Amino acid sequence: MNDNINRIRSMSRVFRIIFYSLAVIVPVGFAVYWTFHNSLPANIRLSTMEFPMTSGGIDSFNRALCAAAGIIPLAVNVGILITLARLFGMYEHGDILTAGNVRCVRRLGILFIAYFAADIIHTPLFSLALTITNPPGQRQLSLGLSSDGIGALLTGLVIIVIARVMDEGRAASDEQKLVI
Repeated sequence: MNDNINRIRSMSRVFRIIFYSLAVIVPVGFAVYWTFHNSLPANIRLSTMEFPMTSGGIDSFNRALCAAAGIIPLAVNVGILITLARLFGMYEHGDILTAGNVRCVRRLGILFIAYFAADIIHTPLFSLALTITNPPGQRQLSLGLSSDGIGALLTGLVIIVIARVMDEGRAASDEQKLVI
């Protein structure tokens, strides 16, 4: 048992470091991407098949608007990474089945549901950001649901149910400790 706990702690330390690192790297990458979008290789830039208006590059005003639209899902993704880092930090310190774990897992579920909402909001804002400087009649507003968003919604709901099950297990464990 002790050996298993030690493995959980060491693996959790690695994951905590990875998730905190990603919580820093992802926003930096996001900023670099939108700052240097037109200078990036074509296979990294927005698809001209999906967004034909980007074939000649995107001017700085539209890039700034695209970045602003992307901050919403970016913030949710960073929230997910930080929450995962905190959860694995708890595991690293030996907090396996505690009220703090349950809150963290529940928060993770809520953040996945928030990603679904952010995905819905991002799509029209992004399409408008790309075409806002076009003459009237040539602007676009796209609406849609992605499979990533729907997957995030379902994942969030499942995680919230798991958090409730964990809370029941935690309560039963706490009750068992009180029995002589």
